[in-house]
Formats: sequence, C-alpha cells, structure tokens
Amino acid sequence: MTGADYKASLNDGQATYFDGRKIGDLVSEPVLGLTVTVVAEGYDRWRAVTNIQTGGGLYAQRIVTRKHYDLDAAKRRALGAAGIENNGAQR
Repeated sequence: MTGADYKASLNDGQATYFDGRKIGDLVSEPVLGLTVTVVAEGYDRWRAVTNIQTGGGLYAQRIVTRKHYDLDAAKRRALGAAGIENNGAQR
C-alpha cells in the first residue's frame, strides 16, 4: 500500500467525528489531516525501504517480514538512499 492508497482508503463512506463535529474529509481537516499525512508518508517510506532491500514491491514486503535478512546491511542501504551518513553512533 502506498501513501496515496492509504489516503484513498479513508474515503470509504464511514462517518468520522472529531471534537464534536462530523469530518467530511480527513485529509483536508487541519488536525487530523496532519496525522493522515504522517501515516501516508510512513507507508511510502516503508515501501521505499523494502524496495531498496529486496528490489521489489508488495511481494518484497512479504519477504522482508517473513525471511531473515541482514539488518545492518539493510540499514546502511536505507540510510544511503536517504542521504544520511551513518557515523556508527547507536540510537
């Protein structure tokens, strides 16, 4: 699932209430829209990382979650793809 897929899935006809009022569109609501955006970006980042690790899409996500892989190598590739230097410090 991509971030766009996630946002589209929110328009399923169910009613959402926040702060005593009905929300018509979660994406454009000022407070909830920020949360929706953060979650959508998380989906996009997960997809990017799994593509880097395994070179694929949804199938690759299943492989990553079910099969042992070199976590340190995956971290190095992900940090490199994001343009972040890994100075060896542990977080």
